[in-house]
Amino acid sequence: MDFSVVLELVPALFSAICAALMAWFNARMKKRDKLLEKEEEAREREEQARKAENEAIREGMQAILRDRMIQMYEYCESRQFAPIYMVENMNHMYKAYHILGGNGAMVTLYDKFKTFPHSRECAEDLQH
Repeated sequence: MDFSVVLELVPALFSAICAALMAWFNARMKKRDKLLEKEEEAREREEQARKAENEAIREGMQAILRDRMIQMYEYCESRQFAPIYMVENMNHMYKAYHILGGNGAMVTLYDKFKTFPHSRECAEDLQH
């Protein structure tokens, strides 16, 4: 074989090798892109599930706070006074309720609760 023929074949051979390497590299990149896409979709599903769970927890806590505030109000209303520790608890629950997105339905109850006297003696004095 003549050396000039070999020199003529080298560029063609080099081009073929480069084309094969590029095809292999592109195939690997497509696989990688698909894997990354699947991972991103899984992350998005997990994030959606986490958001739904957090929303359920928030709504549940809000319902518990609302229920507890109503119970406390009714108890104090029946006794005609609210001891100071209950007032403090009501304040904390009311703030948490609103931070969690509570609506204005509890505002009237809370405002009425704040008007209760803080001891039985004060309640009796108000009645006389």
